Amino acid sequence: MTTNTAGTAARELPTQQVHYLRKTFTYADVGIASGIKFPNPLPAGAQILNTLVNVTTAFAGGTPVLTVGQNVNMNDFVTTSDVTETSAGATVVTTGAALAPMATDVDVYAKCTNVGTGTAGVAVIVISYVPNNDA
Repeated sequence: MTTNTAGTAARELPTQQVHYLRKTFTYADVGIASGIKFPNPLPAGAQILNTLVNVTTAFAGGTPVLTVGQNVNMNDFVTTSDVTETSAGATVVTTGAALAPMATDVDVYAKCTNVGTGTAGVAVIVISYVPNNDA
C-alpha cells in the first residue's frame, strides 16, 4: 500500500530487542581522517546503551586519535580520551552526551586523525541501542 510517506534508512526491527550498528575500519581507509559514515543512521528515539571499540590491530605510526559520534566533531559517542588506539583490545564506552534519546534519525561517523603517517591499525565499532518501540 502506498502511503506517500518517505521511508527511513534507520535500522529498526519491530520487536523489542537490543539493536546495533557495526563498522570496521582501518588506518588506510579513504576519508578516515575526516570521518567515515556508518551504513545506516540511528532511528529517531533510539537510546544508546554503549559503544564498543575493539582495536583488533593496534594503530601505529604517528599519534592516532579515534573518535565516534554524530556531532560536528564526531566525538560525542567516543571521545579522544576513551580509547587507547596504540594497543589491541576492547573498550566499552557508556558515557557521553549522545546517551540521550535521538531527536531525529542520526548519521554516525567514525574518525581517526593521525599526527604523522599511519602504518597499521584496524578497529571494529559496535553501537548498541534500543529504539523507541514501546507497544
